[in-house]
Parts: sequence; structure tokens; C-alpha cells
Amino acid sequence: MTKQSVSIVRYRENNETIRNALELCDGFKELKANDKILIKPNIVMASRRKKIPLYGVVTTTRVIEDIIILLSEYGCNDITIGEGSPFHKELELSTLNGFKSTGLTRVAEKYGVKLVDFNKSEFRSVDLGPTKVKLARESLENDFLINVPVLKTHVQTTVSLSLKNLKGCLKQSSKMKFHKTGLEEMIARLNTVLKPKLSVIDGVYSLERGPSTSGRAYRTNLIIASRDAFSGDIVGATCLGIDPLTVEYLTQYGALTGQSSSLEDIEIKGESVDDVIFPLEWRMMKAEQIMADYDIKGATFQWPGNTLCTNCAIMSDAFLGVFLKDYKGSYFNNIEFLMGDKVHPLEESKLVFLLGNCAVKNNSDCDKAVKISGCPVGVGDSIVKVYNTLGKFKGKKLLAVRMLKGMAEKLGIYEETLPRTFSYDQPDFDRAFYR
Repeated sequence: MTKQSVSIVRYRENNETIRNALELCDGFKELKANDKILIKPNIVMASRRKKIPLYGVVTTTRVIEDIIILLSEYGCNDITIGEGSPFHKELELSTLNGFKSTGLTRVAEKYGVKLVDFNKSEFRSVDLGPTKVKLARESLENDFLINVPVLKTHVQTTVSLSLKNLKGCLKQSSKMKFHKTGLEEMIARLNTVLKPKLSVIDGVYSLERGPSTSGRAYRTNLIIASRDAFSGDIVGATCLGIDPLTVEYLTQYGALTGQSSSLEDIEIKGESVDDVIFPLEWRMMKAEQIMADYDIKGATFQWPGNTLCTNCAIMSDAFLGVFLKDYKGSYFNNIEFLMGDKVHPLEESKLVFLLGNCAVKNNSDCDKAVKISGCPVGVGDSIVKVYNTLGKFKGKKLLAVRMLKGMAEKLGIYEETLPRTFSYDQPDFDRAFYR
């Protein structure tokens, strides 16, 4: 069997890095100048709010721009950047806001590239075996698909690399169906239908305990490129210090296609894997540890499992961040927060907050629950109901402060900063990568 080539290159701030990576893996071997090209970045969470960190969460715009420059040099002029980001009105999350806040709107205007929001696309139905899903038309109707994910870990799937990134091509209802049907298997099956001609894993920044801003980014300065997305992901997982055999969607894809998950069956060019491994933790801290870090006692938040979809996961990050900030140093009499449709209250919990339709439906007979519906459930709605329930005086005082902060945010004179135990400092963390 012919070995697939994967290049590993250390990133330097010029477009020669990407050129070198693509030359090493012969990334443009199948490219024609008149091809209809689709570039799929990862913009899972990008808002107009400047204090939501982009590092390691979304693809760096500079890498996308470098790829576009090389395509232009090749003679390509039919280039589209497409993404279907989560939508959340309260957090100002949307694909278009993601394009703007990451600088992709500027890049598209500069080079005459089209931007497409997959959420507003026409969709094509595709049978993936266990279920049918709908994919954005552009993801299927192109000549040369370039997949540009981030080198990051993922609390549900261990890593989020090339194969996982293509989930962004799905209609929102199909994304939810992935979580209900079996996230790992469906990612594997999706990649038997969508076949990128080139995958470039952006490891300028890598994310620990990803995929969202609740994780921690590191400056790793790596670019991993291949004409075979699966081989690239095997190398990417290894560079994160994670055994590819422990990543279920990779093993399932290997079983479906007959491809080997062994590094020995991949021709690695450029840097040696051993020289660039940067081990990162993928598991989230236990709820008890998170609460303890903020001196909060008597409260817990159960891990909801893989059925929790991205929109609710983003909401839970935002809600928990606000709760930790507001109730630091507080004591509760065994309260619990639940999300998703697979988790039930702990026996010792005396008060349970069910956040979202799935949790409400799954625990409809719970007589010690405050039910907060929504799909996804609103951050503000959850804060109001939780705070009002937790204490007549303190809760109302905190809500009053929250209302003032909300008004100040709308006026542009205040921006919420959620608590974290670390900071992103210059020069390693440079916002210019997203301009």
C-alpha cells in the first residue's frame, strides 16, 4: 500500500510556511486553475465581543490568507470560504459575525473571495447509513475542498481536527441529529461522503480542554498538511500527545475505509513528530474541582455526555462562567445543574436546575426541579430563574447588577470578562493573526 504523505512545518510569520508545507505533501497535485474551490475553516465560536478569545478556538485568518495567496499564484480565481457557525443571539454568535471578528471579511474583500454562510445555504440530503442528513450545497458542489481546522482537543471527541471540522457543513438540525444518533460514528460516516483534496491543520495555537473558550490555548507554531485528511488527523492527534487509537471517530473511519491508524504507514515529511509533540489534556476538569477553585460548596454540574449539541455547550460555558463569577465563595445545600437528555439528578441533590428542552423532557417527573426550557436555553433566562430561586436578597442584588452590566454592554461602555486562571499575553498571543 502506498503511504500517504503528511508534512509537519514550524510556523513562521510569512506565507513561505504554508508554501513549504504544501510542497512537502504535494498539496496542489490535483488542483486545476479553473477549479471551483471551497475553503472550510473552523469558526465554532466567534463573536463581535473582543474579549472572547479566538486563540486555538478558531482558524487563524493569517493561515487562510496565506492559502489564498498561493491559490491566486496558481491562477485560481473561483474561491469561496464557507462555514456554518453556531448561532446565539445573546452572545452575538453567528457565521457573519465570525467572518467579521476573525478578519475573514477583510480578506475576502481584498482577494475577491466569496463568503458563504452554510446556515443560509440550500441543502442536499445525504444518506449516511443510520440516518439521513442535510449538507450545504457548496460542500458537495465544488472541485477542490480545502479543510483548515485547528489543532485542538475536544471534550466530547478527544480531538477536533480535519474529520470533525466537516460537521460545520451540516444543517443545524442535522448537527443535532449527529449528537442523538452517535457523534463519533456519524463524523466517520460523513467523511466517507465529503472528501477534501487538501487538509491544513492550523496549529499556530493549540487548545487544551477544548473546543470552546473555556479551554486554554498555547502557542505551538505548527502546520500539518496532507492530501489525506485521515492521515493528517493521525499525525495531529499524535502531536497533541493523544494516541489516535483512543479517538473513536478515527478508529471508526479506519474500520469503514480499511485505512491504517499507524504512524508507520504514513510518510512524514519536514519536522519529526517526536520533536514537535506538545501534550495537551482533553478532559474537562470535574465540576467539583471547578466549584472548589471558586470556593463554591454544595453545587455540582454533571457531565452531559456526547448528546449535548454545540449550541447548548456554548450556553453552558457562558452560564457557568457568570455563575462562578457571581457566586464565588458561596455555600449551597446540594444544588445541581443538568443539561442534555442522558443525565438524571444525583440522589443527594435537593434542588435541580434543568437547563434546556432535552434535560426538561428527560427529567419530566423530577419533583425537585426548576425547569428552564429552550433550544438552546437562553443565558439570560437561565440566570434570572436560577438567581431568583437561590436567594431572595443576594439573587435579586446580583440580578440588578447583571441588568446594569447588560445595559452598559449595549451602550458599548462595558464588556463582560468571564473568569479564568490564566491570561493571554503578548507577544505569543497576537490578535493580528485574526485581522
